[in-house]
Amino acid sequence: MDSPTFEHDPIKVYDQGRSEENWDGTEDDDDDNEFQSNEKYFFKTTKLSDKTSEDDDEKLYAYVDKRMTVKELKTQLVPYINIPSDFIILNRCKSETELEELALPSSSLEDLAYSDTIKITMGQALHDGEYRGIIYWIEPQEQTQILFKKMFDWIIKKGTSVLETKKELLVKLNNTHNIDIPLNRCRLRKKKRDSLMRCYFNEEIWNEDIGQGWEMVILDLKDRSELELNKTKRLMFVNHIEEATPRVISEMEFVVDIASTTSPNTQLGTEISKKLNIPEDQLEMGYMHGHSTEITWKTSVFNWSFSLSDDNIILYCRNADNTSNKETPSKWRRQRKERSLRIHTMNND
Repeated sequence: MDSPTFEHDPIKVYDQGRSEENWDGTEDDDDDNEFQSNEKYFFKTTKLSDKTSEDDDEKLYAYVDKRMTVKELKTQLVPYINIPSDFIILNRCKSETELEELALPSSSLEDLAYSDTIKITMGQALHDGEYRGIIYWIEPQEQTQILFKKMFDWIIKKGTSVLETKKELLVKLNNTHNIDIPLNRCRLRKKKRDSLMRCYFNEEIWNEDIGQGWEMVILDLKDRSELELNKTKRLMFVNHIEEATPRVISEMEFVVDIASTTSPNTQLGTEISKKLNIPEDQLEMGYMHGHSTEITWKTSVFNWSFSLSDDNIILYCRNADNTSNKETPSKWRRQRKERSLRIHTMNND
């Protein structure tokens, strides 16, 4: 359905009772700070029934000043949908199946394009400093596989501690899924696509780095309590790979001390060698960084340094003696079959 046509009214910017027509969608820079609280933004709508919808949804066509905030847009929509603004959730339709929440109330609509579709749903709207994400649970699977089950959406508020969040999550988990985890055995880990990343420890305070759309896994450590680490300690996860089973066969965790005179990678390499009975000169470490799905292997572990502050790095280890990729270059070349070459000449006479 085509958008209805409106009169081309100019955007009106109100400056202490003075009305100024603004045709190019901009305003004088001098007015930005002094009169921003007195501005009234252009907003014009028409409401049409969506005849193609099976559930009688309605479409609201609107021309909106892009300098308006998300909070102000919700306020303008209240008379049309009869829902309090605190329960209006605005989602930008990025595709037929992907939605992006317009989360921060104080953010503007500058990123919206002409004819963008906004889907309105009911729920707990976010306030500034709040971040919505998803909590997952790991279903028991084979040793080499991880299956993530979505449990529920959750809102984290900037400035609260991980410990506070854990307490609230455990109550929700017990009430909705009848899963009871003692607080001391509860662990929260960052989820990135199909991988488990860093841990969030009790004393940490949530900040804006968590971002909108975060994903976490809640875990029961079963037979042990969660670690309590001071500011100089880091918990590192290393995935052990055997050549016979190219997938991960186990995940190990190690604590390194960044304040030690021994480098973190030396500490890590020594502990892995002891645990797996791999000679230090045969231990290879690998990593996947960012969006890469390939493992980059390092043969000299003790001369390799990694960033402990980058929680997007997934570490791997293996025994170099057990790898089958240490073939000589001659084995990489395919044997060519020699053939005789026939050359024909043509006589143009």
